Amino acid sequence: MTAVVQPPPVFIDLLLEDQALELRVYLKNLGAEISDEKSTKGIEDDLHKIIGVCDACFQDANEADIESVLNSIVSMLVLINPERAENLILAFSEKLSKASDAKLGPVTLRVLWLLFQSLEPTSPMRYHVYYHLVQIAQNADQIKSVFKDVDHLKQQFSQCPPSNEQMQKLLRLLHQALLASKQSELAAKVMIELLSTYTAENASQAREDAQACILAALADPNTFLLHPLLTLKPVKFLEGELIHDLLNIFVAEKVNTYQDFYKQHKEYIVNKLGLDHQENLRKMRLLTFMQLAETKTEMSFDMIQKELDLNPNQIEAFIIDGKIAAKVMIELLSTYTAENASQAREDAQACILAALADPNTFLLHPLLTLKPVKFLEGELIHDLLNIFVSEKVNTYQDFYKQHKEYIVNKLGLDHQENLRKMRLLTFMQLAETKTEMSFDMIQKELDLNPNQIEAFIIDGKKLYNSIPYYSLSRSNLLLETQKN
Repeated sequence: MTAVVQPPPVFIDLLLEDQALELRVYLKNLGAEISDEKSTKGIEDDLHKIIGVCDACFQDANEADIESVLNSIVSMLVLINPERAENLILAFSEKLSKASDAKLGPVTLRVLWLLFQSLEPTSPMRYHVYYHLVQIAQNADQIKSVFKDVDHLKQQFSQCPPSNEQMQKLLRLLHQALLASKQSELAAKVMIELLSTYTAENASQAREDAQACILAALADPNTFLLHPLLTLKPVKFLEGELIHDLLNIFVAEKVNTYQDFYKQHKEYIVNKLGLDHQENLRKMRLLTFMQLAETKTEMSFDMIQKELDLNPNQIEAFIIDGKIAAKVMIELLSTYTAENASQAREDAQACILAALADPNTFLLHPLLTLKPVKFLEGELIHDLLNIFVSEKVNTYQDFYKQHKEYIVNKLGLDHQENLRKMRLLTFMQLAETKTEMSFDMIQKELDLNPNQIEAFIIDGKKLYNSIPYYSLSRSNLLLETQKN
């Protein structure tokens, strides 16, 4: 005879004690070792016994029934005296975090999130529940569902901040979870926040955290902004050690310095730190390339070959890869705030200049949203950027007549290349707003001679329909392809 599985209890205006009895009976019917009678010690003891065997519902019940049982426990936990509930909440959170696997992860995540949201903002138990939430989210690869960013995390605990030690423990777990889910940028920010919790007095205790932070930043192929790490007290405490020397090389030196360091410390880099030498070389070349781009208006193949330690047949491929170096500059500018944007003057100018000079960079308006670029408002380089973003050829021509010396000699820009880019940008503006374009319109709007029009239209159509263009966002560079 087939046993009839009872549905989970549904409570409608029942006393807590009666709810506990219903759960006892239900779990006992599932085979749990629990009495089907109320405890003589009170509701806290009932809940203690129920939480101890609640995993019985994981075996036979479907997902909806599991969630219903666990939510019933949550509804009881939040109704009893907060002080008497603390140990029960801890036991329940630990039970769910240990039971979570690929199947149960989403269910236990939703249940524990309900408990977290149900607790008073002033409850110190919110920290403990959240810590177990992160554990479950990590196992279920759902970290995005419980963590947005560091600022949001602090807001969650604003009315009952965890102790410094508790926050450090949580940040370590978050860093580990974010790295596992390949969210390296957020992981780096979490680790920097962790290191900032140490003071000059206890920075020596952060040795392992500081080393892990440096190592994660060096190993991540998309992390280029490294110099802020040097300002952190726990990192400063590592001065004189090899890992600090290596970080300094990535921050301020060039490829040849890294190559010399690698020859002397190959065993340390590869075997102890577990870094990939070829990936290190690639990152160092991109960082060196960016240093050159900031100081040189022109770079010959010979210069690139020498400074980046490349073979002649590697140069062209690197230059294509080097487009990602623009990402470094955007990431750098995005780290400045309204308060310190004035300190980024040279970086902002170099970023604008690199974008204007690159014949394949057409999407320029996001640069105007960066605080260090806004700080340049009223200066000629900002005016020139505005022209490329929103004006047409004739406006650029007028600006060039007034500021030829500045454009050609000070900025080192090529007027004919500027004209070509402005004509293509104007052509794209027209293409977005006009269903038809006559030869006369193109000749007038783009300031072309009649014999130049046909060749330009071919060039313009190639650009508009198929050229890869670089979309500069606040913190990353996305290579996109305009579809036909």
